[in-house]
Amino acid sequence: MVKLKGSPKPILILLLVLLSILIKSVIVLYFLFSARSDILSYSIYAAAPVLFLISFSYLFPRQGQIVYLLGLDLIISGLFIADVVYARAYGHLLSIHMLFAKDNMEDLGASIFSLLRGTDFLLLLDLPFLFFLALKAQYQDLARKRIRVFCYTAVCSVVIIGFQFGQVADSKMFGNYKLEPLLMSPLGNHMFDICRFIYEKGDQLDQEEAETVAKWLADNQKYQKPAETYAGLAGLLNNKNIIAIQVESLETILVGKSYYGQEITPHINSLLDSSIYFNHIVEQVRDGNSSDAELLFNASLYPVSRGSTFLRFGDNTYLTLPKLLREQGYTSVAIHGDNRKYWNRDQVFRAFGFDEFVAEEQFADKSSVGMGIADEALFAQAVAEIKELREPYNVFIITLTSHMPFTLDEDKQYLELPVADETSAYLQSIAYTDKAFGEFYEQLAAEGLLDNTALILYGDHEGIHKYFPTVLPANNSEIPFLIHIPGMQGFTVEKNGGQIDMLPTIAFLLGIEEEKYSAAVMGRNLFGKYPGSALLPTGEVLGASDDAGHLAAALAIADRSIRGDYFKQKQAAAQPEGGKSAIGIIGNGKSK
Repeated sequence: MVKLKGSPKPILILLLVLLSILIKSVIVLYFLFSARSDILSYSIYAAAPVLFLISFSYLFPRQGQIVYLLGLDLIISGLFIADVVYARAYGHLLSIHMLFAKDNMEDLGASIFSLLRGTDFLLLLDLPFLFFLALKAQYQDLARKRIRVFCYTAVCSVVIIGFQFGQVADSKMFGNYKLEPLLMSPLGNHMFDICRFIYEKGDQLDQEEAETVAKWLADNQKYQKPAETYAGLAGLLNNKNIIAIQVESLETILVGKSYYGQEITPHINSLLDSSIYFNHIVEQVRDGNSSDAELLFNASLYPVSRGSTFLRFGDNTYLTLPKLLREQGYTSVAIHGDNRKYWNRDQVFRAFGFDEFVAEEQFADKSSVGMGIADEALFAQAVAEIKELREPYNVFIITLTSHMPFTLDEDKQYLELPVADETSAYLQSIAYTDKAFGEFYEQLAAEGLLDNTALILYGDHEGIHKYFPTVLPANNSEIPFLIHIPGMQGFTVEKNGGQIDMLPTIAFLLGIEEEKYSAAVMGRNLFGKYPGSALLPTGEVLGASDDAGHLAAALAIADRSIRGDYFKQKQAAAQPEGGKSAIGIIGNGKSK
């Protein structure tokens, strides 16, 4: 190699890469925690993870060292861009589990693109300058010195990282997944995620852990008892057909309210006078988003702490609403306007006990809006399926059109709004879904299909407040939850609660014996004398809560029980030789 006069040495490029990655780490922290004033003091935690990765450059001779450093900078910059985009949707960094979910991202291209900002690419700004320096670099190959430097740097940084992780584990803030990047730096958080991924692979529940889960669930049983005020509601839904609708991105602030002089959800609003309306229910979804809402509603289990429960544990054994209803003679059907394998729903709905899953492939009308089948076509298909079902039935419908980025054809925009921005697009999307729902309701009424039917409607998670800045009032992570029986005298329940509480509340109204579900659900009966379990995914508790210590352990208990397939283990222990347990029976066909 020809030595160029005044050419930079690799050590200069190494230091510049180190400084560059540290600065980018601080930028990511400022994006995540802009309201905090102590970000710079926490930024020191980034040094050890960056040094550890940089130390491997000493294993390469000559130009290889520079190539490694530039490649490392490029990869970390790309990772940080992905982190920032992902955090705009989920509020935390990208998980390694979600990297394996790439096959389920094919319909999310527009959503991901809408979250990308031009300023994100400033994280790549240093690369051309570093590349220019690399072309002029002076190379030396000192093999023995390189190995010594690698060993010293790698070992020291690993010791420091281990100490930092130990400090984090002892911190009162540990367990709040949104704070982990602050406590251990963005890169450290990813390293911690990889370590946990390796540790959790093939995870099994030992006897002590199973007993811990069983004890928590047993302690939770007292929250299923109704307050005297509501005791008379037991069995209100007994033997009624159930139609449950999970509405994409529906927020509480839209229900019963008007914006720009217009009702956004007039058809949903029209149900309130004859519905039990819970107006302080918080979303509790994690990486699975809509699929997590389906888990919370049907199984009353919190999602796993990393990745999607549907994708990671789709073949688990669960105690669910369809399984409880099967014992009452119900047929259960799920209807969703997307590919049946999308987010592993074909497998999960079978594990949940649904007798049939009607997916996009079976729709008569495949008209699409946004990322899937239009809600009008979805509800039309639902009516056709319902008309063929033998009573009593349980139909679970999942809408899709109001999914972000809230793309809607102009002829389906029914509101007159002063500006065209993300907020307007969101309101138009919800208004479209509400109109499609209204037509669905009217058709059910005309066909006489509401005579012995209860309609349950809830939002899966926040919409505009989850993804974009908005001029709409604060929503406080709340989603609406209502139970509608035509002709009843409606009322509102002001109690704080979460999606986890929906199943035990519905089971109480159905008159299902408590012993069939009370030792398996993690939620509370919202008609009970205790406050609801308004536990956020971060571990924070909203509102008053009895036995806060019990509630604080819920997320760890759920994570451990799902990863260890607790209910399968419990079923195997309870199942007599050669016998069958009701919890494990999965139907294969639709009863008509």
